[in-house]
Amino acid sequence: MRRWIWIPILALGCLVSRAYTQDTAPAGGGTINVERANQALTTARRTLFESNITLTDAQKDPFWAIFNEFEKERGAVTGKTLQLVQTYAANFSTLTNDQLMQMLKEVTANSKKQIDLRAKYAEQIAKKVDPKIGTRFYQIDDYLTTAARLEVLDKIPFVGAKQ
Repeated sequence: MRRWIWIPILALGCLVSRAYTQDTAPAGGGTINVERANQALTTARRTLFESNITLTDAQKDPFWAIFNEFEKERGAVTGKTLQLVQTYAANFSTLTNDQLMQMLKEVTANSKKQIDLRAKYAEQIAKKVDPKIGTRFYQIDDYLTTAARLEVLDKIPFVGAKQ
């Protein structure tokens, strides 16, 4: 499964890249269109889950009901993280130490929320659908989240980096 999932993950990375624009921030930092990024991620993620999880007819309705709830909660957390990244990218050279530390705390809290959400919904899927499908959901979401995160991180400058 892993080798076949990388092709769609690369496509997902391209979608995230398109949601990121270089034309509005100083020093080439760029901005992220949070709404467009979340839409692209949601659509691409659903397609990847559809193609990588085989469900029986009896499993489809409960799985997709749980998945849709997960996506609603995930979208809120991802949106907050993308807003923080956008603020950082636009202002990284002028942020105070206190502002940087506050952003670090918020990004860390959002990362923890994302992991907790993944575990929560994987457990629900395991109970209501099948444990193997719950585990597969967790694995696929982890791959997708990591790929999208790396794509965004590749676009933002390091603190103290010269542009």
